[in-house]
Amino acid sequence: MRVVYHEHYYHRPVAYSPWATYHDCMHVPYLNIHIHSGMWSSARYYGYTLPYRSIYWDSWVRDRFNYQDGYYYDSYPYYMYNGYRHRYSNVDRCDYELVDGYSNQTVSTFHNYSCNVGYDACAQMRDQYNRNDRSYRYFCSERFDRDDSYAYNWDMNDNFYSDLPPVQYQDYGSYRDDYYGQQDSDYYDSYGVGGTSSSTDDWNNSWNNGF
Repeated sequence: MRVVYHEHYYHRPVAYSPWATYHDCMHVPYLNIHIHSGMWSSARYYGYTLPYRSIYWDSWVRDRFNYQDGYYYDSYPYYMYNGYRHRYSNVDRCDYELVDGYSNQTVSTFHNYSCNVGYDACAQMRDQYNRNDRSYRYFCSERFDRDDSYAYNWDMNDNFYSDLPPVQYQDYGSYRDDYYGQQDSDYYDSYGVGGTSSSTDDWNNSWNNGF
């Protein structure tokens, strides 16, 4: 399903809308982080708490949260951007990555920094890339470290795109009458996502293996 929806909606740069008009902005670090205790000794343990809808492409955390952009504290510090919640602790450590939302490829990594330091560095690079592209093509997210020994108990029907209407496959020159469809060479666009994308191949392998 995600292969099909990604081609139509990409990575959903604004959490509650599949499309967004770009507005130029530059990230400003927040310095007065509330005093708090660490909650997760590793990024993997943080992943245990997330629903399937918050995992994008089985690779990155895209945790939607209905709050304005900027620093937010709710017994734990977060930084909000375009409706997504990012851990912003100066105690816990995070593995942030700058991701190209069109190709689903990692552009740069900010692993094993305190969450706020990693996010600040990633967000500043993200905003520069997006400014150059005049779009929200690039995003910062934590790398999702899946634990094969852990039972996530996910609702697989409640996924990253489950709230969006069915894709009109005719837009791509080949008719599909369900959500899943079949991949073919006519379906993929100029961004190269699909049959030649290692991210897509990895996802297909995981899905076929019962992920």
